[in-house]
Amino acid sequence: MSVRRRFLSTAVTVLLAAGLLTPGAAAEAGPPPGPTDVVKGFLLVNIGSRNCLRVVAGTGRAVQGPCRPDASALWRMRLATMDGLFQIQNLRSGGCLTASRGPAIVQFRCDDAPTRRWRLLDGAGDTFLMRSVVSGRCVTAAGAGAVVQGTCADVPSRRWHGQAEGGNRP
Repeated sequence: MSVRRRFLSTAVTVLLAAGLLTPGAAAEAGPPPGPTDVVKGFLLVNIGSRNCLRVVAGTGRAVQGPCRPDASALWRMRLATMDGLFQIQNLRSGGCLTASRGPAIVQFRCDDAPTRRWRLLDGAGDTFLMRSVVSGRCVTAAGAGAVVQGTCADVPSRRWHGQAEGGNRP
């Protein structure tokens, strides 16, 4: 099963359990009343650098660094729309991954802005790419710990996998 389908399947299960979606009504259903947590408390590990996506305390910067399960490196995936767009929220700051006007990836308060919506694209193996719906570019692990937007290509610097606390994939 593709990564995107796995996250969407989990999201539909959550919505059904919460009574926000009834069986058979999925095609008619509009967006949920707000973003719905799909997976919470996992690391986003870059395949190329083997570092994790993190936030820098007191700044809006998203960076890559050591994979330690502290809150600055833990994320939750929130279903933002029924067509499979997600918000990616940091557990320490509460901010959402945001595509800036330039190449930088930052975090900002979670709201309905399109700059905070991402589509998961299947990568090689059990990996995925995170593509901004605004810029059409993907979260990329660059040199010196930087995280930027880059052309979406199935290459290691743009491929990520989720790792739950304890080592399992969500």
